[in-house]
Amino acid sequence: MSMYNGKSLANKLFLKKDLFELEMEKTDDLTDHLSKFNGVITQLAGLDETFKEEDKAIMLLASLPNTNHYNNVITSLLVGKSTLTLDEIVVGLLEANK
Repeated sequence: MSMYNGKSLANKLFLKKDLFELEMEKTDDLTDHLSKFNGVITQLAGLDETFKEEDKAIMLLASLPNTNHYNNVITSLLVGKSTLTLDEIVVGLLEANK
């Protein structure tokens, strides 16, 4: 059970802060990071807070470490795209980290 129970404005604030400040460290596991990201998104959805697919994809990409590996993966995921979905970004990230 989350420490942010209920639909109060304070709960929304703390969860959005968690989401917007979420950063994956270079040594973190990608699947753990995806779980954290999805967990916060799910909790916010339970508070009737939703984001566009493209915004979720961009927030996830922005939370990745600034390394050559992830910068290259991000570049390859964005080439030729005019829109993004969270699912295609997650699949691309997982494929690149096999």
